[in-house]
Amino acid sequence: MPLVVRSMEGRHNAYDESFGSDSSLRSGSSFPIKNVRQNNGFFHQTPRPKRSTKVIDLFGTDGTGSAGHFAGERNFSDQLLSLDNSQRKELLRKRRFAKTRDSINKLCGDLEMLDVSTELDVMNDDTEWDHNNMYFTDTIPPATRHDCALLFVDISGFTKVSMTLEVEALSKTINNYFQMIVDEVEAFGGDILKFAGDAVFCEWQATISNRLELGDGHSLAGSSQGSIEPWHGLGLEECVLTAAACGARIVKKCSDYPVYVGGGSSGTQVGTLNIHCGVGFGEVVGVHVGDPQTRMEYLILGDPIDQVADAILVASRGEVVASPEALVILEETTDLSQDIIDSDLDKPQVIASKSKCFFNPLGSDHVQQDWTVTLQDFTTKPRERLARRCDDWSLSALTRLRKRMALYVHPVVVNDEFALKVYPGDRSRPQKRHRSEAELRDVYTVFIMPLITARLTGDDEEDCRVLILLNDIMLTMTRELARFKGHLRQFIVDDKGVVLIANFGLRGSTFPNMVAERAIPFTTTVQSLLRAELDTECQIGATFDKAYCGVVGGVSRHEYAILGPSVNLAARLMGNPKNTGFLVDLSVKEKAGGSRKFQALDPVKAKGYKRRVPIFEPLQTTEKTFKGLTGQFVGREQELNTLLSIAEDIVKKGGPNRLIIINGAPGSGKSALCLEASSQIKDMCLTQELPHLSICTVCSERDTFVPFSVTRPLFLEILSYINDESEDPVACSVQQNNENDHGETTHSENSQSMLHLVQILEVAEIPEQFIEILGKLILTRNRADVADGHTNSSYMAMMNSIAQYIVKAFLHCTIGFDLVLLVLDDISNMDEMSWRVIELIYLHSHNTLIIGTQCESDELKVDEQFWERLHSEGQSSEKFIELPLSPIEVEQLIANSLEQKRDKIDSSLSHAAFVQPEVSNLTSTKLDLNDVQGSQQNKVSQQNLSESSENTPGHKRKIEEFVIHRIDRLPSSVRTYLNLGAILGPTFELLDVVTVFEQYRELRGVQTGEQLKHAKSVHESLEEAVKEGILEIATGESALHTRYNMSEHPYSSENTTYKFTHEIWISNILSLTLDEWKKEMHGLIAQSMERVIDSQLANDNRVLKRLFSHWKGSGSAQKAAALALKMGRNLEEIGLTHRSIIIYREALELWKTMDNNNEEFADETLGGISIDLLSKLDSNDTESLIKLNVSLGRCYTNMTNPQESIRSFQTALNLIHKAPSSVLLEDRSIIFPVFSGLFDALRFGQNEDLQYEQGLVNMFLRETSLYKDSIHYARALAMQTEMFAKHGDFKIALETAQKLCEIYDVEEHTALISKTYGSDRCGQCISQIALWSEQLHNTEGAMDICDFVVDDLLPKMDPQNVQNLFHVLYPIIGIMKNHGRAIEASEIFEKYIIQNFQEKYAIHHGLTSDKPLHMPIMALLDIIGTDCKTSRLTEYSKWMLVEPNGLFDPELNFITGGLGRTADSLTAEICLLLAQHSADRGEQSFFIRKGFKVARSAIEVTRQREDSRGLIVAYTQVKPIYEALEKLYFDLEQAEH
Repeated sequence: MPLVVRSMEGRHNAYDESFGSDSSLRSGSSFPIKNVRQNNGFFHQTPRPKRSTKVIDLFGTDGTGSAGHFAGERNFSDQLLSLDNSQRKELLRKRRFAKTRDSINKLCGDLEMLDVSTELDVMNDDTEWDHNNMYFTDTIPPATRHDCALLFVDISGFTKVSMTLEVEALSKTINNYFQMIVDEVEAFGGDILKFAGDAVFCEWQATISNRLELGDGHSLAGSSQGSIEPWHGLGLEECVLTAAACGARIVKKCSDYPVYVGGGSSGTQVGTLNIHCGVGFGEVVGVHVGDPQTRMEYLILGDPIDQVADAILVASRGEVVASPEALVILEETTDLSQDIIDSDLDKPQVIASKSKCFFNPLGSDHVQQDWTVTLQDFTTKPRERLARRCDDWSLSALTRLRKRMALYVHPVVVNDEFALKVYPGDRSRPQKRHRSEAELRDVYTVFIMPLITARLTGDDEEDCRVLILLNDIMLTMTRELARFKGHLRQFIVDDKGVVLIANFGLRGSTFPNMVAERAIPFTTTVQSLLRAELDTECQIGATFDKAYCGVVGGVSRHEYAILGPSVNLAARLMGNPKNTGFLVDLSVKEKAGGSRKFQALDPVKAKGYKRRVPIFEPLQTTEKTFKGLTGQFVGREQELNTLLSIAEDIVKKGGPNRLIIINGAPGSGKSALCLEASSQIKDMCLTQELPHLSICTVCSERDTFVPFSVTRPLFLEILSYINDESEDPVACSVQQNNENDHGETTHSENSQSMLHLVQILEVAEIPEQFIEILGKLILTRNRADVADGHTNSSYMAMMNSIAQYIVKAFLHCTIGFDLVLLVLDDISNMDEMSWRVIELIYLHSHNTLIIGTQCESDELKVDEQFWERLHSEGQSSEKFIELPLSPIEVEQLIANSLEQKRDKIDSSLSHAAFVQPEVSNLTSTKLDLNDVQGSQQNKVSQQNLSESSENTPGHKRKIEEFVIHRIDRLPSSVRTYLNLGAILGPTFELLDVVTVFEQYRELRGVQTGEQLKHAKSVHESLEEAVKEGILEIATGESALHTRYNMSEHPYSSENTTYKFTHEIWISNILSLTLDEWKKEMHGLIAQSMERVIDSQLANDNRVLKRLFSHWKGSGSAQKAAALALKMGRNLEEIGLTHRSIIIYREALELWKTMDNNNEEFADETLGGISIDLLSKLDSNDTESLIKLNVSLGRCYTNMTNPQESIRSFQTALNLIHKAPSSVLLEDRSIIFPVFSGLFDALRFGQNEDLQYEQGLVNMFLRETSLYKDSIHYARALAMQTEMFAKHGDFKIALETAQKLCEIYDVEEHTALISKTYGSDRCGQCISQIALWSEQLHNTEGAMDICDFVVDDLLPKMDPQNVQNLFHVLYPIIGIMKNHGRAIEASEIFEKYIIQNFQEKYAIHHGLTSDKPLHMPIMALLDIIGTDCKTSRLTEYSKWMLVEPNGLFDPELNFITGGLGRTADSLTAEICLLLAQHSADRGEQSFFIRKGFKVARSAIEVTRQREDSRGLIVAYTQVKPIYEALEKLYFDLEQAEH
């Protein structure tokens, strides 16, 4: 009989029969399986208990035959019919036993064909040391010991600075600071072992490195031959002296380091970095831990670590403290201060401060008395000494060394380095490339601190245990990171203990739902594994936020790191006293969503944070189980009957086995159906007294990352049955594992299960080499000595062998059951190797019913050939059935809840009562999971991405995470060129990218062949992006495309225009790119564009706008300003003044972004720029700022916005007076438009400060008279004339105007004045003489001026400057109208204004501030000129009947009022005329009311008040119109009442 089935003849327990009463099998408390540590050079095997002699033959005496002994299927069926029930059951069992034995024999035959030892070598051999090549065994030993001086440099103030600066500025600051430290260490011949956050470990090796030997003669390295020369040719004393001298130099040079906003070397200081050092000496052990196939770390252990930790606690800022051990050496080699000698030398002592050194060298070959450092017999830097040692190595040896060294480097860097293409002539420096590869990313950072003591005691056995434990911790981390696709940042042993840092969100570890589905599950899994496997508790802190991801350190010595406030916070959470296991910040909690519950703890005070930080503790997740499914089962009778009939068929016919997959939407009742079917099947077996086994398990999301995840629940059910003391004679049906809160079985149960599992595996004849592997797969959660992600053939063969042995053991255990029911919920979460196990069970078992549930939208990780076989052979033989579920019966559910009959339920109650929950309406969200496998068919479409914009922020985040995941999967070169493409814009040229990178890599001047090679490489990379659906070939040719095709570049014939398929690619690529690299690329792009822009493109606003955007992006303010002034003036000329304002403001913002003085720190600003920055600007900057503000003010004036106009002109004026460099301006004429513009703005703003106005005019006159330029002096006279007229001094105004007329020559001056001041203010002033003459009742003089304007001024002015023409013509229109020349005025207005506007502005959709007046002016002149008999009178009436028409804003009224008549007065006069000639009383009433309203408004604007003289001329023009309308209005009111 089988191992786990009770004998049908005897009434004794199968456990007793199998294992007997041997107490030795029950008392063991350790896992009785060998424990191999080949990577550490030793073999340990726990004693194995002897197998009980009472273990019965698994096949029993009744099952020794093979399946071939039985007759054919037809005869066998006939034979069954002739037997009674008990005989039939017995015969079926014998037949099943025989078939199963054949299957087991077949599995054994397949396994014997494989070389097991070779397979295990692939899995267990953790080294690739080339023992025939002494370079590797000598240079990189697994463990060595040597004496050294250790210098620990710790930075203080970093946390505060990290909270103040942006992450990119922080990286710049810390890299500059580290560079200073690295320079000093290299100058003193030291070697930097590790960057530990904001600290550095530096070493001066004093003795030859020897392999660490154990007491039994075995080395941790596996070999004791050879030793390694020290890095330095220094003696013991000189090492300590040099380390101390280096520390003294560092604190002197690096103390009180100022930190400025933006990370630069000037600006507003926001903090200070300081430094303190500890010096130690003694023996250290360097050990190489990790998996030699994937990731290694070098750790330093020993007493010097503790020495520098104690010393650093004593050291204040700017101090160097030496340990007692180091002081002993220094006492012999230096002249120590008497204070130190008199102190307690058994304690750490301060030996140097930033201002004073308390020791002096006595003089040696290395450090002289004057502190001169010499390094004899070898070059000065450790890396150069290493290079010398490698001079004689072969290329293959260097290649192997590079591969070996890559294991110690962050995977992101390794991937970039191995993908790097180097071109001949490439003179770019490594730091430039590192800057281009650095990124800003949303990163999950986790600090894990195992609570262990990593000290070496000298006891070989204890030291070996410590090193093995450290190695196991490293292996656990790297294994789980490989499964969950994260990155190990660092493993370090320092003053804080043992700390491991890991990240998700870097290149290669960014996924949709990353925090919820990968990062947090990884963290909790590692926490559980360290506790369960290594008996090690730990403290964990995790955060999520934007961080700098790139190189940190100096040019010659650096590491890949993640910097930012969130990283510091993760370390604080890890070490927080309240941390009992795992703490996270608010961001992690929010990113986890509803996937996990958290307990809020009291906010904590964290270093560097002003306020207390909210913290949370993740609660243990309650994974989905069948136990929670309760309540009355409703409906599904057809599906339920199908499952019951299949189970009954297997029992009655003795097979074959079946596989059923139940498909349905989430919430459709798949799990409930399985539970109910399982229950009824068990009832059937119990009723018929059939031996059966029911295994029900739920596949969780984390099972996706765990090879053979299904193995654990399968065998735990079997082991649970064996351990069960129940007297149940027939059934085994355990659905809940006996696990504690952390998911591990309890100690007593685990010990018992270990013993029983050994018996099972031995009886099943599993080879010795595989017993430990299967044991760990079964008895430890998520643990096996198999790494995820390998694809080589030997590895896959080994994995298949494991699967076959699992199934072999399973068949042995279940051979005696009439029915084995295996229910797997959520099989879409099952990993590939688990599917292999299910496949083998399906193929070789003869009594198994496998039921799996799957959401209809989920995909399975099943082998394609097996899946095709199921659908071909399986469905035809009915061994495989797909069972789709229809919508559930809502009405019956409601009836059950209300305890009513179904016919009593109104169908309306069930309408929309059940809505299938949305898995996602984003196709691309689903695609991301498939695309992890790299399928070319799964690409983000533009339609999918466009649809995503309408979804929730959660969906948007998923899309962004997916896009970054797709970007990360691209080769390094493709990513780099896409980065530049995103900076170039949505559409760009191939030669844009080629020429920019030629500059960046300094390839210019290389041979044509190399130039072509580089261009072809760029082309191929961009075509790869096209294949990925990120780019597409753009149709149509741009001006630059045509120009590139005509260029002399050897690749110009292949130039192609690309465009991004969607904006989301651009935004996500740019979000990862550092601003510093963007600036550099923008500058190179602008330079490249300027080389191809010829005279034809020089005035193309589209090309100029693009060029401007790149100069702006590069931070080149002067270049951008020059382009902005040119583009802005072009736009003003075609009436696009509002766009000009945008351009000018963008240019001005460049200086504001240059300003490192935040507003909260700046005492005073001018136009948003601090006085501190103004003091540093040169005259060219100041000139650009003045011109931009003048242009901005001019635009606001033209847009009738006097407030902003005044502000801009006043800023320009203040710059002239307050910017120190303004005195160096060579062309003083740039200040003249300031006076003019400010005067106009003040006039339109109704300024009444006569004294200020006079001062402004007098200053302008004085400056222009000194400058001796008739253009500017004429403008100053025009200003003075207007000032007098404004205040009613018309006679003086006319006298001053006479001077103006003597100077002004329209042909010579109009174009120059318009260019300088925006319009011809002098010509406009002369036109207004007609108004002032009328005020003095000189009608003849007024008419003469009208004729002069029409005959002599207008024809000689620029017809395209329509706004200037309007301002010249408008003052005389009213005079001509009032004196019977309305028709003539209309024709002149049509000729100079309407026609020119259509030709110049309309085609560009441009506008001028006077455009709204064109219709009213033409209507008024037409009505007056025809005496209200115009054919368009009805048209004018309809237009005026629309309430908003003819109503103007106050600013336009101020401007037109200054020219003699407000805009509202035009409307009022038209209304008056229409009212007087309208026959319709309703229209007449409307015109009267509207005209009176606007006339009254015009009177209010122009009339004299106590605080204002008003607009004198405009008031006299509107007054008679108002009086006439007032009379009509009151007559109307009286008539109506």
